[in-house]
Amino acid sequence: LELAAARVPVLGLEGIAALLAGGDGGARLALLSHGARNAPARQRTLHDAMTWSHGLLDAAQQRVFRRLAVFSGSFSLAEAQAVCSEPDLGAWRVLDAVHALVDKSLVNVASHEAGAESAAPRLQLLESLRAFAHEHLLAAGEEQSTRQRHLESARLYWTLAGERAMSEPSLVWLARHRPEIGNLRAALRYASAMAELGAPAGAELHADAALGLVVDTPLLWFRAGLVEEGRRACETVRSHAAATNDERLRLGWALAVALLGLYGSAYPAAQSLHAAQTAADGFEALGESARAYVALYSCYLLGLRQLAPAAERRQLLDRMAAAERPGWNDMLTRVLRHARGYEERLSGRPEGYLAFCRSELERYRRLGAVAESWQVAQGQMLAEHDRGATDVALGVGAAALEEIRAAGRLRQHAPLLALWLTMLVQAGDTSRSRPALAEALPIVHGAGTPWMLDIALAWLAAHEDRHDDAARLLGWAEGATRAAVSGKAGATVTQAGQRLRARLEQAMGGAALAEACRAGASLEQCDAENLALRLRSQ
Repeated sequence: LELAAARVPVLGLEGIAALLAGGDGGARLALLSHGARNAPARQRTLHDAMTWSHGLLDAAQQRVFRRLAVFSGSFSLAEAQAVCSEPDLGAWRVLDAVHALVDKSLVNVASHEAGAESAAPRLQLLESLRAFAHEHLLAAGEEQSTRQRHLESARLYWTLAGERAMSEPSLVWLARHRPEIGNLRAALRYASAMAELGAPAGAELHADAALGLVVDTPLLWFRAGLVEEGRRACETVRSHAAATNDERLRLGWALAVALLGLYGSAYPAAQSLHAAQTAADGFEALGESARAYVALYSCYLLGLRQLAPAAERRQLLDRMAAAERPGWNDMLTRVLRHARGYEERLSGRPEGYLAFCRSELERYRRLGAVAESWQVAQGQMLAEHDRGATDVALGVGAAALEEIRAAGRLRQHAPLLALWLTMLVQAGDTSRSRPALAEALPIVHGAGTPWMLDIALAWLAAHEDRHDDAARLLGWAEGATRAAVSGKAGATVTQAGQRLRARLEQAMGGAALAEACRAGASLEQCDAENLALRLRSQ
């Protein structure tokens, strides 16, 4: 603090904060270098203070300390042992060294991730100490070998985590693995850089490593609210995914694209469906049952957006049943249960679908699967709406959204929010739906699904007796450009559009409706939203 305060007259508080947060370790150490002249030599600069502390360490402790510089954010003891160990520096000696570094305040015990209180403690270097350790890592000529061990450690970690991503409650899984995102990014950067710089054989190995990290993490990016980062990671390894000799990695990349498109709208529906079909066919041929199962479920859900016929859907369910294996837990087998349950709705049996949703909700409560219970609540809301119990449907949706909002996960559950709002607006409660729509628009934009509120916006204008505005918005929602972007919106939204068209035709007449729809088809997104939310008197 004293060293930083000495820079205030020249840089100001904001300038100091910007330099410290800039990620340049050398700048950080240079900045904090003007201590009092009458202070002991070791206290005149931050670098001097750390050099003095470093000199008190024995050789093994110094070796471990500098190697910990490759971690980004926090790390586990097991990871420190994997990255720092060598034949003459075994895991137990690394443990002793880490213990000594914690005692000397050179390594901190990091706070637990929320929801992961039972996990083992995690460790962390403060940024200034990490920058200092990195200097010594470079001076010792150990950076590449240490980063290579870090990459191998990360590759193993995410392979195991990815295998459990569908068989554990998603929020439990996320709480366990989110602290590793910094190390994942660091490993991806290193693998990608070495793939570009290395000799042909080494380049291929590092490119495969980067591809493997992407293949194992699509659900991490979605669950952590980092879909765009996940899409960029997929695009970074796209060319190698097409060229690799590892068929499992090639198919895994296709499945990653499918999952990011399905859950995060990172790719258009048609592209995601093609990727899911490629992955399903390939993993079936390889006998990779679990991945084939997930890919087939992705085909089913993405096919619904393309109005896949019943025979095609039944074929997918049969293939999923053939892929299912004894011993799979309830979390993994839920996907086939969900598909079969949803077929009840598609077959015009809302009572059967409602019974399935209620049963599944109880199952998830027993399993502690909170996010999955919200997904089932969405199904229950649809089933209640299908059987005409709109007030009950809105109550189910409102209760789930309250929990989701409290958990800070509205963006990940934007479809539930959009469907609930579409029902609310159709019901005619404009005093509630107008402010709710204004709140929801940034959320669905952030989730990449703004089109899910198109019909709701048009319904708002209709209920406010702004028939011309409503017709223009309907034309915009049904326009060819919007349809190409959004794909098929689903039965609930489609039916809402059909009901609105019938209402407006009765109020305006067919010719006036057609003319207004044509006028609205060319609206831009922001213009349509402004039109929908303008007040009647404007």
